[in-house]
Amino acid sequence: MKGIRFDDSPRARSAADGGKFRKRKRKVTSTPSTIIYDRRLTLKMKRIWPSARSDCSRDVMILKCSSHSQNGRWVIYERRGFPCLIDTTTYTEELAGWAPVYNRNSEMPPWLFGGNSPIGQDEALWHPTREAVALSVSVSRRATSVWIWEHKHGVQKLNRSELIKLLYPKGKIDEPNPITAEFKEWKGDDLLVSVGWGFEDEGSATIAWNLANHGWRLVSRESAKK
Repeated sequence: MKGIRFDDSPRARSAADGGKFRKRKRKVTSTPSTIIYDRRLTLKMKRIWPSARSDCSRDVMILKCSSHSQNGRWVIYERRGFPCLIDTTTYTEELAGWAPVYNRNSEMPPWLFGGNSPIGQDEALWHPTREAVALSVSVSRRATSVWIWEHKHGVQKLNRSELIKLLYPKGKIDEPNPITAEFKEWKGDDLLVSVGWGFEDEGSATIAWNLANHGWRLVSRESAKK
């Protein structure tokens, strides 16, 4: 059996003889300057835009591709195909409409076609005085719907079952002529939404979501085109 070779350093010889290592005194180092600490904190806090292909910082991308509430508190942008809201008072984020049971393979992300393009009023329409926003979302490649996000109330989704319950539509409401909804405008506390369905607009109606009552109602119904 070959013996273990040690170097000639005092610590190595002491270990070979069964001795103990002597403790070394800690070197006295100066306290890191505030400037270096602030720089490290800045680098740690700086995060990169998750879906951007360029090297632009996340803050720059948000400024270019976001929509802001009227009071300036909320910022909304696209993140992983979903609307994402930032509270600028706490710097917390909320991925609107996302759920842990969401299956991307069977469900279409609501903002699949958004990418990193600027968000216009046809995609996000903020209420002029309240902390609420109407969102245009994709249900399929041919159909759109509406989500309403309101602070302290979360997201209200206008789904297919709700539309059928409100309108009892006659005619074709499935692909390739699905029932589809688009928001029009805020009128007081009401968000007006136009709904159409069927081949060559067989039926159409206007419904409204009320922020005070938190419910949908039928406003008007147009006669089917012959």
